[in-house]
Amino acid sequence: MSSLNTLTGSTQTFTTGTAAGAGNAFNIVSSGTTHTFNLPDASATVKGVVNTSAQTFAGTKTFDAVTVANGLTANSSAATIAGFNAAITSVSSALTINGTNALTYNGKVLVCTSGPTITFDGSTLPIGFTCMILQSDNSVVNFTGTVNRYNYSSTSGIYSIATVLCYATGSVLLTGDIQ
Repeated sequence: MSSLNTLTGSTQTFTTGTAAGAGNAFNIVSSGTTHTFNLPDASATVKGVVNTSAQTFAGTKTFDAVTVANGLTANSSAATIAGFNAAITSVSSALTINGTNALTYNGKVLVCTSGPTITFDGSTLPIGFTCMILQSDNSVVNFTGTVNRYNYSSTSGIYSIATVLCYATGSVLLTGDIQ
């Protein structure tokens, strides 16, 4: 062999390193008689290896079957976990919640004005669907498609809160400040 990556020494050495190269990525640096294969640690600006130290990554990442061992934290008020972001949704007219739009309302707080009727289609709602309803004015919120111990079907007054839970196929429980 007369040359390797432009080096011409009769004995050549291979080694590893962690220096980021052009484009902040894996690189090979050849100098003298040594070829260094640099694989840097990944960061928000460097493409590299995920290690056991604390690291920050940039860009959207998708993981399948993730286990969180010691809690989950976020440093942004806009951070959310898909399907788990309890947000406020305003409701002022009749609304039907069913299997088609369940993800839109699951885990949400529905702040109601003007006395809407909210219908829950238990035959299509996924088991585990839940939302909270707040009556924020003097107009009661009416419900259909729900069950409870006393067959109540409306909120009980201003600032009353009701919770809805689909606990089995076709069974939507309404509980809280209801009458």
